[in-house]
Amino acid sequence: MDFRPAENDFVIAADAGLRYLEQAGILADLVIGDFDTLKEIPTGANVVRLSCEKDDTDILAAVREGIKAGYAEFHIYGGTGGRIDHTLANLQVLAGSYPFYRFLTATYPYSPIPKKGKEFICKV
Repeated sequence: MDFRPAENDFVIAADAGLRYLEQAGILADLVIGDFDTLKEIPTGANVVRLSCEKDDTDILAAVREGIKAGYAEFHIYGGTGGRIDHTLANLQVLAGSYPFYRFLTATYPYSPIPKKGKEFICKV
């Protein structure tokens, strides 16, 4: 993963996104999900466990937590290129952000979505 958070970034790991952050040596400020993909439930004060039966995706829950924390710009890494239903749901998160947030990005190294450089950019 080609990602290094800035000092004031709020890093949220959604479900198995925690695994990628750990492999990159990046600490998550918040870990959220139903953890069906991670296959284990992390522990810690910064973990929010969601029900497996829910209407929203783990990514949408992560974005909502970022909004609660006062953030208005989101970069979603690993949100496309895997399961098609998750990819579509994550693109809906990007599209549904308008007009509230400046822009969001979704990055995945092998995504079939057209890219500008290494990022698919959805400007609103």
